[in-house]
Amino acid sequence: MKSLTRRIVPAIVLSLVLPLLAQAHPQAPSAQAYFSLLEKGLHGIRAQMDSIVQSADSAAPLLVAGGHLYSGGPQVDFAAEAGGRSGGLMGMKSLAGANPVRGDVVLYARIGPPTEEDAQTLAKFKADGVYVVAFMPNTTDKILPCDALIDTGTSPGLPLSDGVDAKICPIDSIVNIAAMWTWTAELTAACTRHGKMPVLYQSYGMPNGRERDNKYEGQIFHSDMQVKPVPAQSLGNAYLDSIELSLKRITTQQMPAILTAAQWLHQSPKDQSQCWFIGHMFPAHFQDVRAPQPMQLMSSPIDGPAKVELGHDGFVLFVGYQQAPQKLVDQASADGFHLAYMSVTRATHDSSDNIRYIDPAWDLPDAAVRIEGYDIPVFPPSGVLDSAIYWAIVAQAHAGETP
Repeated sequence: MKSLTRRIVPAIVLSLVLPLLAQAHPQAPSAQAYFSLLEKGLHGIRAQMDSIVQSADSAAPLLVAGGHLYSGGPQVDFAAEAGGRSGGLMGMKSLAGANPVRGDVVLYARIGPPTEEDAQTLAKFKADGVYVVAFMPNTTDKILPCDALIDTGTSPGLPLSDGVDAKICPIDSIVNIAAMWTWTAELTAACTRHGKMPVLYQSYGMPNGRERDNKYEGQIFHSDMQVKPVPAQSLGNAYLDSIELSLKRITTQQMPAILTAAQWLHQSPKDQSQCWFIGHMFPAHFQDVRAPQPMQLMSSPIDGPAKVELGHDGFVLFVGYQQAPQKLVDQASADGFHLAYMSVTRATHDSSDNIRYIDPAWDLPDAAVRIEGYDIPVFPPSGVLDSAIYWAIVAQAHAGETP
């Protein structure tokens, strides 16, 4: 009963708090409105848990029997996030250039409504005996040729303006990613009910993480450890619980820093605005053609860039990972440009008026769920939460609102 209470209470709190916060500027796109819309999308995933479990139950015996698991589709950042990363399945392969065969499983994602090309691609998979799970809006009367459809909802994102060329801050792409990790959690549980524990990556940023992962390289299932069967819905709901709790932390504790970052972005010339990023989803996720592109996108070393070339009116948003960008913080303190940074660990000497730290509300291992008997926590929250903070800042800056 205690675990059930932990799951229900955050959802109730968020359902009450976020809509009220979003009403602060009901006519304008804003950070609060963005978080509120994203929360609705996450609720939509939880409402489909029975379908997610059913499809995971169907896929698990195929993989246990020797099938392969692929991810891909028109949403480029989907496959980039799904494979080869902390907390994810070591057996996940990219669909790009692959030729799935009978007994394989494909996770196929798109942003926006399905197209005729999608239908043809999925039909080809089905004809070849591939088990297909599609992640996209269920907005067509036609039955898509897939084994399961995880509906990402009717809202593509938060509208920033009206008209033919109106931009959005996307929701559907993040919901697809969150749904993929929820499905992955349920697949993992389903495999344990077939007597197999999938191998999942540990972050290289954790002690001995790289050595541990190298030990299991090329293995889909563990041969060196047994995990007792995990009940259906427990891991998927635990992942969504973690995301919702983190969003609550962000909206109740980090909004002042987010609003200030948005003000700085709004005031800074585009040629003096940079986003330095770390993460599997990026930069593809930020390059969504439906969204504004208010910053230059720059790939960062794990501990941040050594130096940036900006004037006094410049702005840097650092979408980081585990380590603080200490060199960047020190330069901002000395040079005076505005800096907002997110990373799990916080830099020292970052109290200057032109610097704001945004806690991304996920923990150092970048893994949201613990499985009894498994050696590491699994299923990463960072991509979902870092993306949400980025788009919340963009939405607020586009509105031109100030704290």
